[in-house]
Amino acid sequence: MSLSEEEEDAYHRTQDQKVIENIGDFDPSKRSMLPTALAMVCQEEDRLDPKFGLVRNTRDLLGNEPDLKVALEKAWIKKEFKDIRNRDILRLPSQIRETKGKSQSHKGGHIAELDKSRYLLLLYFRKTPLMFLLPVVKSAWNKEYTGKMHILLLDNLNIINYSSIYSGFASIVQSSGTGKSRMVHEQAKFVFTIPFNLRNEGYESFVKPYPEPDNNVRQFLIGFKEVSTAKINIIVFLGKIYDLASKRLSSLLNDSRMKRQEIAERWHNYLQVEGIRSALYQDALDATKEYLHSDPGGDVVQETRNRFTELLKTIKEHTADEAPDDNHVKVILYFDDAQRLIPSPDRWKPQINVLETLQSCLAGMYTRSIFVLFLSTVVSKLREYAPILHLPNSARSRGPGLLQAPITEVPFDCWPGFPICPHLYKLDDLSKIRFMARFGRPLYWALLDESFPESEEIMLDLIRAKVVGRSAPERLPSVGEQPKEIIILLDVRLLLDYELYRHTSVHHEANLVARHMRMNYSVPETRDYLRSSYASEPILAEAAARNLEMYSEDFTVILKALENGFKMGLLDKGAMGELVARLLLVFVHDRAIRNSYSKPLNYSQGVRLIDFLKALFSGAWMNEIMRCTPDNVSSEVTLKDMFKESYVRFTYFGKMVDDTGTTTEAMYAAFLRGMAVITRDNQQGVDIMIPILMWDKELCEYVMTAILIQVKRRICAGSINTYSINQRDINLFPDDCISKQVQNDVRSNPYFEFTLERPRENSGEPVRPYISLILELGVQPKLPRGPGTNPQVCKNLAKKTALGAIHVIKGGKIRHHHDLHPRYNIFAYGCSSTVYRDIDGEDKDVLAKLLRTRDFLADHPRQDSRSLEAVRRMKPFWSAGEPSHHWLESDLLNPKNAMDVDEEDQLAGFVIAGSMEDTHVSTSDNVFDLDVET
Repeated sequence: MSLSEEEEDAYHRTQDQKVIENIGDFDPSKRSMLPTALAMVCQEEDRLDPKFGLVRNTRDLLGNEPDLKVALEKAWIKKEFKDIRNRDILRLPSQIRETKGKSQSHKGGHIAELDKSRYLLLLYFRKTPLMFLLPVVKSAWNKEYTGKMHILLLDNLNIINYSSIYSGFASIVQSSGTGKSRMVHEQAKFVFTIPFNLRNEGYESFVKPYPEPDNNVRQFLIGFKEVSTAKINIIVFLGKIYDLASKRLSSLLNDSRMKRQEIAERWHNYLQVEGIRSALYQDALDATKEYLHSDPGGDVVQETRNRFTELLKTIKEHTADEAPDDNHVKVILYFDDAQRLIPSPDRWKPQINVLETLQSCLAGMYTRSIFVLFLSTVVSKLREYAPILHLPNSARSRGPGLLQAPITEVPFDCWPGFPICPHLYKLDDLSKIRFMARFGRPLYWALLDESFPESEEIMLDLIRAKVVGRSAPERLPSVGEQPKEIIILLDVRLLLDYELYRHTSVHHEANLVARHMRMNYSVPETRDYLRSSYASEPILAEAAARNLEMYSEDFTVILKALENGFKMGLLDKGAMGELVARLLLVFVHDRAIRNSYSKPLNYSQGVRLIDFLKALFSGAWMNEIMRCTPDNVSSEVTLKDMFKESYVRFTYFGKMVDDTGTTTEAMYAAFLRGMAVITRDNQQGVDIMIPILMWDKELCEYVMTAILIQVKRRICAGSINTYSINQRDINLFPDDCISKQVQNDVRSNPYFEFTLERPRENSGEPVRPYISLILELGVQPKLPRGPGTNPQVCKNLAKKTALGAIHVIKGGKIRHHHDLHPRYNIFAYGCSSTVYRDIDGEDKDVLAKLLRTRDFLADHPRQDSRSLEAVRRMKPFWSAGEPSHHWLESDLLNPKNAMDVDEEDQLAGFVIAGSMEDTHVSTSDNVFDLDVET
């Protein structure tokens, strides 16, 4: 379907209007913004090369194409950019020039896929996230504020330590969409506030900001070339602001008296009137210019102090209630998007560190009655926001004293409809965008507009773009950028463990907070590092899953991105085993989703447990796994029959830090949020838990169970009984979920048979089973066997399993009931295609490297056996075997029949599933000592 000429002209007029709204009318002083204008034009067009959506690229292009520069200036003057959009030089190299009226692609589809009216609507509202619909943003901002974070902020400012003249300001450093701006906006209703919004007019976000920025103040502050000039201008400007605020407030209140909070709210509302705030600041700027031109020669610092004293006096004269504690803050200034005041390669930012100069001015006029806040997403410039005094430049400019640590507390999980009650939702409800948006930062649910159904997909597209920091997340980035992007997306979903104190890791985390939506939880007073991670946000994980779909057919690319992260020193070596396990599990979940549903995919909708297991394990084992029966109760019910109605649903992992994380109540909470669980540190017996919805009924605790997963990294496993997971040890199910009468009936009858219908819990549902899954990834380097095991058995077994052998221990009638909840026990040994589906040879090699990272010699440049043995002979560590003890005759430390299993065999594996009761395996037996069926 083609657009008529009239329709295409209408489209161009709409796009032209949006560009002009952001950059304003042309005048000669704006010639330096031509690269910005061109970047906006290109960002608006899917047909144009996305690289020209970046100012640095359009700047280079205009420098090499003077004709284009002239044409762009003429287009700006005429406010018509149609000719610019149709220029071949801006197109993708492989794209044939489209003729007027030819259908345009949108998000990888064609006009023919959409009815004409819907397409025209999308052309106008542009689902391109960075050109966001302004009415939706306005609606989000003006929604009723929920929560009390603004009160907490004010309370903290009132009790903060003011032991030095540099204690009167602090930064709020947090990632995008967390409600920083709205929080201080609401706080302004409680204490007299003078706000400054320093956001750019739109050339970075390609959307007119809301609330509108104070462009005149920003241009004033970033226009200085010398610190001395900036300092006197800022001091005078602040004095003029205080003076005008005092006079306007006096006029506004008209001799009336009221409570301090009412005064603050009246002033706050006054500044919301269109044009008032801009005019106030412009008057102050004009007065500053006039004052400096008159060359008064007075003490500008003292004069500004006097103006502030007058402002305090005006507030006090109109105050009816008792004065608060003298230590309470009376006036607050805040600077939103304060990173604009710090130098950068961008020519539109200052040539000097205006932020440092501003802070120096504030310190020079310090009084306990005023506090100044600087808001930003940029953590990498922490030392500029709250500098460390031992640095030479900071010491000279600020002198000794206590500085405030950055503030990170912002609204989270503040949807007004909380709390969620049991029995309210079913599985199908959980994957709806509107449901997932309720969790996490307020940006998500605030942007949803009932009157505009497209807002759901617009919001999700916005998040997809923001998390990777580019406007077209559905397109692959350059090959060089792919590993960086994959690490970001995996971090959202897997909770990557970074090396805490390494400079590389700190810089990486700071960049994720500033540009990729990672949450900043805490920055210590030293500001040497930060505590951050991706939070529990289902909609963000869904966005990351959709972005990762581009890489879904090449698991090796994902593995190599992780390997690259390790080589760069980002990732914690000690946590690599569990990280690989989490990666396998989430990748398998995604694969099961793709196998079970048609496009467009929603990775949060859940998948049948049986399909998840089929996507996890190699087909060679599936028949045995599906037929396995419980090993702790007498039952003939197979895993396939027991879990035929069950679902798993997890797009990311969350970390638990107490014992409640292993309960079915926690599984219920995690399932609602689409989350699998990483158990607390030092949790005995289980490392990972995947919630299972036993039956597709109304969600509550008593329809939940779990897969209990333990991750090991050894060549030869320990005892089956030793490493089996017992739900009683972790309190998975409530003690009172089964009545005493039923418990007595089961335990008193040695022949009691568990079926699909009996026994039953107090809820009326059948007793819930669970799955124990031991992942013996088993790819540590070749080392001798320890004492108490037969090396030859282990070696022979490894070679047999390399051929794809399976060993299933047959079940039998159990005469002693170990538990009241049936356990399906699965042991998976190895980490290759022998065990797991769709792991090829190259995947196996990368997995081997990742799983060996804990080894002292994992990154040794020569990994052949002779070179590694030569290093071990130098005694960097001690272990049983010839390299450490060749000099000593000992059957324990230097056994003559030490195992020498090839790495190829180490990576092979097998699966054991089912009842262990009749196998005569004692608690000291090793699985490798059992006979093997081949």
